[in-house]
Amino acid sequence: MGYLERNAAIIGEINAKTASGEIEFRRCKTTVQNNRRTTNFTSIASFQSQVMEKRVYLGLKEYSGYSATDYSDQAVLDLSVVSGIADEIPSLAHEVPEVFGLFANMDGTGNGVIVEDFSKRGRESVRSVSENVGLALGILPEKLRDLIPRISAETLAGAIFLVGKEERRRIGDFNELLLELDIPGRRENFPVLPIKEKIIEYTVFVSGDGIQ
Repeated sequence: MGYLERNAAIIGEINAKTASGEIEFRRCKTTVQNNRRTTNFTSIASFQSQVMEKRVYLGLKEYSGYSATDYSDQAVLDLSVVSGIADEIPSLAHEVPEVFGLFANMDGTGNGVIVEDFSKRGRESVRSVSENVGLALGILPEKLRDLIPRISAETLAGAIFLVGKEERRRIGDFNELLLELDIPGRRENFPVLPIKEKIIEYTVFVSGDGIQ
């Protein structure tokens, strides 16, 4: 099962459990704010996934000044990168978010991006890594150069987080990865059209803003 197929199955679980009331989205008190990219990340829910055979934790990314169209475009672009990494570089598949999609009202109006919550609702620490630290520790995901040959060490460091006491590496920030590719390279390695055409399969639908 490829990443997009599995992701659609997990999103389907979320929608079914939301409709039945089994999942209720509630903002965790702890919100992580990225001032440089004006991004807020909030833990919002968890559920027992039959697809993943474990508990999956969910968070919401919100971007300052974004419109509904911006959210849809962001979800499509980021998901193209996430799925590209997972399918083309199997050794990194476990490091990308287990689930990724658009968070939208029932009419399809996007108001956020839903993604795996690495912190497990604040139970585990999540810290970003500077370029110097990443180079010094030798923890940058160099295999990404297979898809993005000219990617800088700074961008590699900006894409990763260290999670928990074991400081497990996870790849979670995809905004700038595509900027390292020219347009033909993006189209070849991270095609967006197949995702855009099926965005409904990667969308969590909620009433109102859907979060208490």
